[in-house]
Amino acid sequence: MRGSKGGTSGWQYLGSEEFTNRNNEVEMIHKLRLDGYNGGPIVADCNLNLELAAGSVNAIGATTSDGLKTENASLGYDYRGSFDKKWWYLNIEGVGDADSRPSLSITGKDYAIHSERDISIENCKLTAVNEPSDPGSGSIACIMSEFYLTITDCEMDLTSSGVTLNCYDGMNISGSKIKAVSGINAFHANNENLVIADTELDVTAPNAALSSRFGGVYLTACTGTISTDCPSGVIGTPARACIRGLNLDKKYVTELKDCNLTLISNAGYQAEGTLSCGISADSDIVIDGGSVSFSGTSYGANSFTSYPDQYTGNIIVQNGAVLSGEEVGTAILRASGAGTVTCGEGTSVNGKILHSSDQMVVLSGIYTVAADEALSEGQTLTIPAGSEVMISENVTLDLSKAAAVILNGKLINHGTVLLNGAVSVNAGVLENLGTVKETEGTALKNDGEISSRCNSLFEVTGNAINAIHDWDEGVITTAPTVTSGGVKTFTCRNDSSHTRTEEIAMLERADYSKVDEAVKKAEALNKNDYKDFSAVDAAVSGVIRDMDVSRQSEVDAMAAAIENAIKGLEKKAVITPGGSESTVTPTKAAGAGGTKTASAVNAKTGDENHMDFWIVLAVAGCGVLITLSTVVIKRKKHN
Repeated sequence: MRGSKGGTSGWQYLGSEEFTNRNNEVEMIHKLRLDGYNGGPIVADCNLNLELAAGSVNAIGATTSDGLKTENASLGYDYRGSFDKKWWYLNIEGVGDADSRPSLSITGKDYAIHSERDISIENCKLTAVNEPSDPGSGSIACIMSEFYLTITDCEMDLTSSGVTLNCYDGMNISGSKIKAVSGINAFHANNENLVIADTELDVTAPNAALSSRFGGVYLTACTGTISTDCPSGVIGTPARACIRGLNLDKKYVTELKDCNLTLISNAGYQAEGTLSCGISADSDIVIDGGSVSFSGTSYGANSFTSYPDQYTGNIIVQNGAVLSGEEVGTAILRASGAGTVTCGEGTSVNGKILHSSDQMVVLSGIYTVAADEALSEGQTLTIPAGSEVMISENVTLDLSKAAAVILNGKLINHGTVLLNGAVSVNAGVLENLGTVKETEGTALKNDGEISSRCNSLFEVTGNAINAIHDWDEGVITTAPTVTSGGVKTFTCRNDSSHTRTEEIAMLERADYSKVDEAVKKAEALNKNDYKDFSAVDAAVSGVIRDMDVSRQSEVDAMAAAIENAIKGLEKKAVITPGGSESTVTPTKAAGAGGTKTASAVNAKTGDENHMDFWIVLAVAGCGVLITLSTVVIKRKKHN
């Protein structure tokens, strides 16, 4: 170790020890502890293990050189020109648990951290910034390993006008949280794979955010947002992407497994032929479980091959993966060349899919055609079962030149659809709220359902079309009663000449049993026995029949009115023999045999045992007829 510059405290040399490198060679490594270090750059001409004390806050600053570096000064820098030379490892290791995790802040010129061999960073909070003299050089990076780069259980905040993380071999990141802002690429592995697992990402770069040149890109259980947004006037790689797998060795795939990511790929400036993709890979792309949301100017995921004679670039979506990308410019998934797209059972892909050199077009999931689009000769269109595709107003989908159109899902047209019925098959639902024109005058094959709004244009002959009306709430044109049903008439809001009717069921009759009982009771009375029977007559004549059950209370009130009128009756007064007044007891109506069941008048004198009364009866019993115009029986005077 050649020493440190600008710092005289906060560090301690702990000696050296043997270790076995990844090639199973035994080497010596020197140990340096930082505990509150705040000083200049640290350069080691040896293998270096930099230990960060638990809870410590450390800072390394450099304005004209690298911040932290291991190099063999005697060899000079020759880009690994001689592999038999001695190159030095750099390990940065924090002591303590997550609550006492130490921090290290590094500022460097070309590099914040640089090693001519492997770099390993573990269990620390790292903030690193570099300000390179030539930020356009792809080899300049905030953290640069000439061989392998490993990051474990770290929190990182990285800023570079060049590359943030760069290595010439493979890169492995796990259990971390990383925010990175880059001026070129963010994470770049060159000769081998870029592997990231269980990591939260917030990454922004103008070109490729995550990339491997000769290897594959593998992400497992990662979350967060990855963005590539090229500013206007900046020209980057021909394929700008959040995740970029060049796969120049032709043997790797790009894989996302159980990730929940948002991939944003926009291009402020695009040269001719430049693509802006969420995932771009010269290989197979596999999305296994999880969810991915795409937004960008070109494709969500673009799998292609520069070596069609050696392998095919396919896209495989499986194990319940959910992909969405309504804001993707061209297609959510694209497999070019002879590549195909396969969506396994339980997956959900919302967007346009292109495969087999764009000859096969699939509109999948919940998808909106928001701009004019036309299929060319030889292309086919499929809307799979379970998908729902909507064509926006004032938008034309021209399928008239398509080799085949297969509708197994649902197509809702608010704009214009042009099709050739001879090559079109509907096995799902075609709902027209705009214009559908058959350009060849041929009926399409229909094994599903075709509907068209009543005032829309559906110029496809030979098919049964269900009219779609927009009915109002309807009005009752014939009111229902308890003896007959009614009619409700509806008018179409699209065309008032279109009407339909619905029968209204008869109303349920109210319960008149109490009314009937009261009327029967009134009819059994002799009106002549009462001073005034008019109230009863009025209550009975006031009965309205055939009311429905909704007016049951009114019916019950009729019954109560009759009952109350009967209760209010007052009997007539009569003059009995002897000159006294008596009331008349109502008589019952004659029985079935016509015989009255009680005497019409029972004259009471107040002394039913008087002798004169019995003499009269006796005379009558002897057959003596006595005619009296007026009979007055005087009471005997009693002393």
